[in-house]
Amino acid sequence: MTKSDIEELKREESIWRCNPCTEERRKSKILEDRVDGDFLTLNDIMITFQELKNENRRSFQDFNKAYEVLNSKMEENTAALKEQTAKVDEYMKIVEELKAENKSLKQQVVVLEERLVEVEQYSRRNTLEIYGVPEEKNEDTLETVKKVGAALNMTIENDIVDAYHRIYKKPGTKGPAGIIVKFVRRGDKEDMIHKRKVKRELSTRHINLPMDSQIYINESLCPTKRRLLALARVKKKELGYAFLWVRNGKIFMRKKEGDRGKEIVSQQDLQNL
Repeated sequence: MTKSDIEELKREESIWRCNPCTEERRKSKILEDRVDGDFLTLNDIMITFQELKNENRRSFQDFNKAYEVLNSKMEENTAALKEQTAKVDEYMKIVEELKAENKSLKQQVVVLEERLVEVEQYSRRNTLEIYGVPEEKNEDTLETVKKVGAALNMTIENDIVDAYHRIYKKPGTKGPAGIIVKFVRRGDKEDMIHKRKVKRELSTRHINLPMDSQIYINESLCPTKRRLLALARVKKKELGYAFLWVRNGKIFMRKKEGDRGKEIVSQQDLQNL
């Protein structure tokens, strides 16, 4: 073996080839060697061709098997993807149904809350609240109510009053605690409200007290409507509304004289002004 042959062999060994390629290279090298050696026969050529043919057939079979496996995997993945897509569609349908149901339930809750507020307010239909009357020691609250009635030219007898008491006053709150008065008949409550509107300057001096401070008589509102009225006062100032009033437990606002009053049932009504 010459020096050039050794170098060629080293170069061949330094080149990486996969097993099939190495086998093909080896067979090709043998064929080349036989040709170079002048002893290649027809039988050698046929054997070599047959070996190449067999090798190609095996390679083709391996390729077919790999293709079939890949195709099978793709079909499995496609089926799994279709199944997952169907489940996602089903879940999305359920989500939409739940969203619609939730919206419906929220609307029902709003309606029920409004009905509850109306029922609670209806229970106060015969009730008034009086503010601005100082509280005396050992006070007879009913006698104080009678004095306010007398100042309005209204005679209040014991049998027309169902309940009465001072309203709880939070510590730090300015002014005297208010007085709750529940009449037996709604007409007596409305009569007192009317007389207070006629006598606009009702004050403590009209019930024989030395100071002169305003006395207010309002319809009694349930807590929800009381909060709504407070928000309406803020909105009235923000938007420059001229009128805000309560009638039969309902809250109304009017922009200016001559406009139609708008009933305020919820905070949404205030936002829509």
